[in-house]
Amino acid sequence: MTWSFYDEITEIQYGKYITAYKTFSPSEDFFHDHFPGYPVVPGTIQVEALAQIAGRLIAVSQYHYHLMEKKSVLVLPLLVMVDRAVFRKLITANQRITLQAEITKLLPDTVTVNGRICLGNDLATRVRLVFSLLYGDERDESDERDESSMDLQSRISEKTAATALSDSIWDYLREEGSECIKKMFKKIGQAEQE
Repeated sequence: MTWSFYDEITEIQYGKYITAYKTFSPSEDFFHDHFPGYPVVPGTIQVEALAQIAGRLIAVSQYHYHLMEKKSVLVLPLLVMVDRAVFRKLITANQRITLQAEITKLLPDTVTVNGRICLGNDLATRVRLVFSLLYGDERDESDERDESSMDLQSRISEKTAATALSDSIWDYLREEGSECIKKMFKKIGQAEQE
């Protein structure tokens, strides 16, 4: 199952911020119970939407940084803390919201992000998110790049929209990283058992 709580990424500045939009359809499953006759987007879904775009920003930024260093490193951002969540306005079906996430602190193993959702010019939600970074295997690509990496570069250079760029990198990370991610989770499990 693939699901995302944003429709379009409109702006991304590597290592800094991301902006996206979302309009929740009245047919969303969670509206059936939250609340019958008055569909309100749950706070947990709002936080998840911000975590999704923040995670996308972190992964794409890390990929871009390592690409400039001519290395291929897969980075998996894991949400480890939700802090200072404030819900100021109700978000209902058919309202277009602006999702924004800005990196405020970047350390080798953690990233802190301030997220906000706006309805028009009004602040609806704000939250601080902390992500732990899990790094996959590093490959030196200074001499030779594999075909998938070259293909990614051509796809990126052909696309101009922020969503297309982000999607291309995210798809590449997902394709290349599935085995790497399994290894990372296995290492976490082994460390927790010790």
